[in-house]
Amino acid sequence: MTIRKSRILTLALAAAGIALFQSGPSAAQADLNPPMPNVMLLVDSSGSMERKASDDQFPMCDPTGAQASERSRWIDAMEVLTGSIQNYRCESVDRGSNAFKQEYTLSGPPPYDFQYALPYHRPLSGTCTPGPGVK
Repeated sequence: MTIRKSRILTLALAAAGIALFQSGPSAAQADLNPPMPNVMLLVDSSGSMERKASDDQFPMCDPTGAQASERSRWIDAMEVLTGSIQNYRCESVDRGSNAFKQEYTLSGPPPYDFQYALPYHRPLSGTCTPGPGVK
């Protein structure tokens, strides 16, 4: 009987040891500096971004604020990415004008969209707009 009791005791201790040292589910600690998401935006550059999303017409722009200015698809995309433009207005700019060429030429050839048939609907916040050389 003592041999049988010692075997039972040995088996019981072995089972208890296995149960005691068995690991539970593990989880990794939270990453404190996760990598930034890698995002690519594909935006149509054929001219359709200068039209309104609602009815495919050009937006009405009034830089004076006497009438409400409408947003183009480009402005919608800008506001989604950067936030709403306060006191929104827009100005329709002729890309074939000499003034457009002078404003957007940095040094060398004219801007790639110089002489483009569709106007640029420049966003304004009140009467203010960021532009080249403006501080």
